[in-house]
Amino acid sequence: ENKFVTLTGKAKPNRNIMRAVIYVASLVMLSSAFSGCDGKENSPKNPEPGQVAITHVESLFDSLTNWENIEKDKLHVIRSGEELKSYIKDCETELPTVDFEKHSLLVVTGNASHGIVNMESELNRGDTNTYSFDVNIELDLTSEYSTWKVMVLAPAVSRQADISLDVNMRP
Repeated sequence: ENKFVTLTGKAKPNRNIMRAVIYVASLVMLSSAFSGCDGKENSPKNPEPGQVAITHVESLFDSLTNWENIEKDKLHVIRSGEELKSYIKDCETELPTVDFEKHSLLVVTGNASHGIVNMESELNRGDTNTYSFDVNIELDLTSEYSTWKVMVLAPAVSRQADISLDVNMRP
C-alpha cells in the first residue's frame, strides 16, 4: 500500500490570510509613523536641554577693536553686525566675520580685586528659551586689580530668550 499522497498542480494561497497580513502590516507601519510626532522633537527651534557648544573668541576681537558701551557685570548678547558695530569705536581694521544667522556673540566683562589665574565659562540650555551663562574665575592672592572679559560664539539665541548670568570668583 502507498501511504504517500502525490499532489500535482500549483497550490493556491488563501487570499483571506494574505489580506489580513497586509492589513495588519499596514496598521503597524502607520502607527509607527505617527508615534514620534508629539511636536517636541529636538529641532533647532526646540533644542534639547544641556550644555551648549561655545567657542571663545576674545583674541579675535580684543586685538582689533576698542570696545565701548559695554556695561560691566552684564551679559551682552550681540545678534547682528549692526549691534556689533554699536559696541566698537574707531576700529581701523576689518572686523572678524560672524554669521549672525547661525551664531550670537556673548560678551561679559568685569573687575576682580585680585589677580586672575584661570577663567572658564559655559552656556547651558534649560527649558524652551532659557539659558544660563556661567563664568568661573580663579583668583590668586595678590592685590593686583584685574579687568576680565569673556567673549564666546554660541548657536543663535533668539531675542525672546531668557539668559541668566552667574559669575563665580574664588581663590
